[in-house]
Amino acid sequence: MTNLANRLKNARISKGLTILDVSTKTGISTGNLSELENGKHDPSAKALVLLSELYEVSIDWLLKGEHARPENISCEQKTNIICPPEELMLFLSLITEAWFNGDSKIHGWIIVQLRRSFPEIAELVKKKAALKSKA
Repeated sequence: MTNLANRLKNARISKGLTILDVSTKTGISTGNLSELENGKHDPSAKALVLLSELYEVSIDWLLKGEHARPENISCEQKTNIICPPEELMLFLSLITEAWFNGDSKIHGWIIVQLRRSFPEIAELVKKKAALKSKA
């Protein structure tokens, strides 16, 4: 399976969608979606746009596993956006790539490391998960 196929499947799963859900929302047949996720063929430009919008990811990320930032617009020109340092963006990009390309062992390792590194955020996640399970 290609990295593109992995990213398509993992993006769908992370949104809590089934292939049938995606088909209904995009008009792409379930068979075509299954073939895309199994790496049998690459998506058309139209399918890439539809899937990137539905999954709320960039086409660059789907194709290359990279998060693009417009090069001709500086952070200062964007309103209401705090631009993180490049090193942070690189960390986030590589962690995201490891997650979507990894197996359950990698997923567990990433979560353990995040919990250890950010205990306050881990507590917030735990509280939000508890509230969500009650709803």
